[in-house]
Amino acid sequence: MKIIYQGRETETSAQNVATFVDVQVKRRSEVVVELNGGILDADADWSRIPLVEGAELNIFQIVSGG
Repeated sequence: MKIIYQGRETETSAQNVATFVDVQVKRRSEVVVELNGGILDADADWSRIPLVEGAELNIFQIVSGG
């Protein structure tokens, strides 16, 4: 299926947010995920959130330091 990831059309076989995010990042605990304009709860079970054709998904890396 095709989704919009970080503003670009992307082909994926992932059926849910967790599967897609796990391919993209090393640690889920260090990212914020936006799906179709809404921020996903970090404590939610992302494997229960389906990806559908045309979904818009952004992943933001949390960076801290001094």
